[in-house]
Amino acid sequence: SEGFLKTDAPEILAGFTDTAAKYLEWSRQFGSQIKGVDGKSTFDPSFKYRVIMDTISASDAAEVRQLVAASTGALGYNTPHWLRSVNSAMFAATAMRYLLFSGVASLPEMAAIGIRSRTGLKGAAQVVTSSLWRVAVSDRQALHQMAEGLGIVGNEVMRHTLLNLYRADELTVGKVASKAAHYMFKLNGQYAVTELNSKLAMVHGQMFLAEHGQKAKAGDAKSQRYLEELRISPEDAIAGARDNNVNYQDAVHRFVLQSLTNPEAGVMPLWMSDPKFAVFASLKKFVYGLFDRVHMGVYREAKAGNASGAVAMTAGFVAVAAALGALAETIRGMVKHPPFTQPAPEQEWDEKFWRVFNATGIQGHWQLAAGPRAAAEWGHSPASPFLAALNPTLDWIWSDLMDPSKNTASKVGQALPVAAQVPWAQKLVVDMLGGPAKGGQKQQDK
Repeated sequence: SEGFLKTDAPEILAGFTDTAAKYLEWSRQFGSQIKGVDGKSTFDPSFKYRVIMDTISASDAAEVRQLVAASTGALGYNTPHWLRSVNSAMFAATAMRYLLFSGVASLPEMAAIGIRSRTGLKGAAQVVTSSLWRVAVSDRQALHQMAEGLGIVGNEVMRHTLLNLYRADELTVGKVASKAAHYMFKLNGQYAVTELNSKLAMVHGQMFLAEHGQKAKAGDAKSQRYLEELRISPEDAIAGARDNNVNYQDAVHRFVLQSLTNPEAGVMPLWMSDPKFAVFASLKKFVYGLFDRVHMGVYREAKAGNASGAVAMTAGFVAVAAALGALAETIRGMVKHPPFTQPAPEQEWDEKFWRVFNATGIQGHWQLAAGPRAAAEWGHSPASPFLAALNPTLDWIWSDLMDPSKNTASKVGQALPVAAQVPWAQKLVVDMLGGPAKGGQKQQDK
């Protein structure tokens, strides 16, 4: 009676492909040939899974079922349509009001490619120097065609990647909210930066396979471990540069996915994979993704016995992420305070340091406290920190839109996209509506 849940054909096709890929990977991991009731051999895609479930306790089995449902996207399949619609509207408001700078905020994530490449300062710097020059300038067209051929980039690939990252694949019911998020990410450079990061990861994945394929074949244990992580043999890694074999393509794909800060369900709290709570998780996934790629990447390397390599990886990430964080803050500052407006208030050196530090994501899970901390400082309600911890849009609705001390002009200025995060644009809107802004302006952006 309510019609189709989704009507956008490319989005449906991308979701179908994603679901099919999960089913195929499930079958590869847990499937096995068994003897059927008629005595003939048949393929059971869940045979190994059932064997595992029969060997563990009932409580562990229940938890495993939930984790599997989260990983396969089946968790919360029965979410009511009205709740999806509410979440959809909330996400659209959040994206339009808080994600103006998500593109530049993603620049430091390039440094995670160096972590995945298991390189130190030299390798991390190569990502943003010679490799960036190749991808963006000298070999731009050839590498873009290669990435398209491998299915690493493309309009729908980037769209699906970002919608999945923000949990918007579960939130954006109908075309209005979906297109609002789509155009926001397109206009603010998020698509471009994500595509650039994907192509950089592809280039370094190919370099990684070429280097460690030769070393692994020569008997290097560390390189053999690296190739096992990507599920490829030394022979296929070496031959892939010539014949582009299927195993080589899969390994490059895995390298790219493991270089981007889009976390798998297993590294997040279970509730973050449930569509019923997706609107609360949409801005928090970055923290878990970056923590898994960077912090846990370093930890896993040290645990494997390569402590010196882990130290070198950390040094490379910190140096490159700090440089990119400073660049991101500079761009953000230029947009917020261009030359034709009043200059930005002078910041103390320690405040500048902490802003760059926060932009790198090095602080890990402590980043989750940034929103509530800002709400406690700027908020006009005791509930502001709690609401901001759930979703900043809730705090905005409660503290700003419902604040009787603020006039209509001020509320409109703080509600409109761009103006909500750019002081001079907000002032222009408020002046046009004929009313001075009242109350402090809370600025929280990714």
